[in-house]
Amino acid sequence: MSKALKSVMIAGCIAALATSAQTASAQLNNPGFEDICGPAAGWNTWGNVSSINFYTTDGVRAIKMYGPFNADPGYSGMFQDAPASEGQVWEASCDATNPFWDSFTWDGNIGSQAFVEIQFLDAGNVLLTTAQQYISTKLGANTGESPVNLSVTGAVAPAGTATVRIAMIVEQYGYQGGAVWWDSAVLKEASGSNVLTNASFEEQTEGCVGSGYAHWVNFGNGQANHFENPRTGEWAAKLFGGYNGDPAYSGWFQDVPAEPGSKWRARGWGRSVINDLIQDGNQVFLQIEFKDEFGFDLVGGAAVSQSMLTGALNPLEYEFFQTSDVIAPEYTAFARIVVLQVQSGFAGGATWWDDMSFGCPADVDGTGFVDTDDFDFFVFRFEEGGNSADFDNSGFVDTDDFDAFVHAFEDGC
Repeated sequence: MSKALKSVMIAGCIAALATSAQTASAQLNNPGFEDICGPAAGWNTWGNVSSINFYTTDGVRAIKMYGPFNADPGYSGMFQDAPASEGQVWEASCDATNPFWDSFTWDGNIGSQAFVEIQFLDAGNVLLTTAQQYISTKLGANTGESPVNLSVTGAVAPAGTATVRIAMIVEQYGYQGGAVWWDSAVLKEASGSNVLTNASFEEQTEGCVGSGYAHWVNFGNGQANHFENPRTGEWAAKLFGGYNGDPAYSGWFQDVPAEPGSKWRARGWGRSVINDLIQDGNQVFLQIEFKDEFGFDLVGGAAVSQSMLTGALNPLEYEFFQTSDVIAPEYTAFARIVVLQVQSGFAGGATWWDDMSFGCPADVDGTGFVDTDDFDFFVFRFEEGGNSADFDNSGFVDTDDFDAFVHAFEDGC
């Protein structure tokens, strides 16, 4: 855009800027997915471990685990400690499901396998047992859709013991795939009761609602992997097919307070990559929903963005996605932003999402307020000419977008 044209446009907006009070909008919590949650309160993890809502044996949450793909051999796992003393005899167990569609293929030298381990530590947190001294049978082949119980018995605490630890571990050789779902963990003295807290992984830490990211809910399959394709910062939200139906649904969502009559738009950046390319048969897009005070759906799919291109058409870089504007209906208490994947025919591939915003259309910087910072932010994007300045969703960036933004800015929220 020329300086002259820019000056004319800015001059045309001076009246609006002079009379516009700072207007409250909505602000997403953790819009860039930088605030991380452990998969379950009371547990420590390493490698690839996430909370998930299927293949459960108790409650509505389980733990999905697979190899770290960063070493050979590589290990992923989770653990919890309890007080113990010399001479005590301990046992541990956990239900494990390895479905056929994400099967382990251990052949004695290569593959992935899962097991439960008991370890003993002294008061300085130094291990007293050798690696895999007390372990369950190793699971190296799929269990179908049903769990098996992996158990360890007869683990005797040695001299100097202050702590007993249960660990659920995936051992990966040759960078081979396969995943296990854990649920219903037990750690106890022989003939005693379970000493674990949050043994079925239902409880989350404050601000965590069952996913790897604070304030975001995941359903189906989604993960938080460090430095895996972020647009900004260190984290992005990975999403891939649910593989539990045809079609299957996976997604990330967050609810924010809303009032009837308020105007909403969802925005965000999404991409796929060549080594996990989103395949034909998937539809991935942003969606807005409205809920009443009891969480009942008032309007599902009130507005949707364009779908991400699949297969050879995918640009393999971050693109900007946004919905049209939509008005919250009567009885609205919450507005929901959803990144939704509809998977048909068990089509593969993954997408990553970052830098989301949700709320008043004129709140382009996502701060939760409409003010002159939004005007400056939009002018910068407009001069860049990228698709994030396509304010009217026409597929082109032109003066109509500037006019549409000014109109939204004057309206406020």
